[in-house]
Amino acid sequence: MSTERADEGALRSVYRRRIGNPTTNDEVRGYWLFVVGLVLAVAGVLLFLGSEPQGDLRQLSLVGISLGLILLLVGPVIRLPLDSRATTLVAVGATVAAIGVAYFVAVFPGGWSIRNGNTTVIGLYGLGLLLVGAGGVLVPLLSGRGEEAADLRRELAELDDVLEDSAADEADLAARVAALRGELSASKDAAASLGRAVTAMSEDLADAESDEADLAARLWSLRQSQARFELYEDNGGEFRWRLRHRNGNIVATSGEGYTRRHNAQKGLESVRRNALGATLLRIESEEELAEPGETFEPPEVVESQTTFELYEDEGEEFRWRLRHDNGNIVADSGEGYTRRSAARDAIERVQEYAGPAEYLRLDPTGFEIYRDGAGEWRWRLVHRNGNVLADGGEG
Repeated sequence: MSTERADEGALRSVYRRRIGNPTTNDEVRGYWLFVVGLVLAVAGVLLFLGSEPQGDLRQLSLVGISLGLILLLVGPVIRLPLDSRATTLVAVGATVAAIGVAYFVAVFPGGWSIRNGNTTVIGLYGLGLLLVGAGGVLVPLLSGRGEEAADLRRELAELDDVLEDSAADEADLAARVAALRGELSASKDAAASLGRAVTAMSEDLADAESDEADLAARLWSLRQSQARFELYEDNGGEFRWRLRHRNGNIVATSGEGYTRRHNAQKGLESVRRNALGATLLRIESEEELAEPGETFEPPEVVESQTTFELYEDEGEEFRWRLRHDNGNIVADSGEGYTRRSAARDAIERVQEYAGPAEYLRLDPTGFEIYRDGAGEWRWRLVHRNGNVLADGGEG
């Protein structure tokens, strides 16, 4: 019989849980043949007790007893560690005995004597049982080889288990190595990203320091004006002021006289406060100028709906784009910059030339540029309450 371990089946699973761990298929197969033979023999005896001598029930009972006896002998024998010759002899004996049972079914009841039976049936059946017994009797003669084969089978089974465990350990080790390689690669990527972030922060810091220096320079330049205000009394006894550049040119005058010096001083201070953030209104002719005292509303402050975005593209170049709140790209840099500071300078130039994208700061004053009656262009600074704070003085 086969000595290799079988795949896990229902009968083998029950045998392993209830009896023990089998080493061969023949061990499990012999046990269940013995169980079936016992059931058939007991059922046949019970049927025999309640049957008529020549009835069908008697035939069925004798068949059950005969087949059960064959299986009761074959089952324990094939569980033994037999060699191939003994196993073949047992299989031949079981086959001959089964032929005898089949011949009994063919001749019963006419060819079957209640007293003497049937010589052919008895001969075939007896010969089969004798052959099965002979296969079992050969076991002591082959026991030495059988035990050695069983030991070899057990060792082979243990080696198979060790091999399976080794394969599983190798697979686990390969998975662990792959995981470690992935972690190492992720660590390298994280280190590279951190390096790029540090570089970008350094550039941003340098840009911030540069912007701070530019802002300080602009503030200082604003403080160092190239002009001065002059407050004086004209020939008519009224007080006026004028803004004169260092080169002698009159930049602006009060436009009208004041009866008291401190009123002229207040007008001058109003120009200082409001001129820097005043808007520009273009007027074609002097006739279109508003009358003194006529009020106006400054332009409504509207927050920008766009935002500048500074980013690094796939080619590791820095670019900017102007994105609307609805997601549309209003403008982009058109070209990449190797340094972040260069892209930031480009944004500042766009904001300087095109106007800031985020907000506009407006004060309640406005410059008006107009053409006078002589066809010359003039300007004046008008407060929202209608007062003329300053004018160009000349066309």
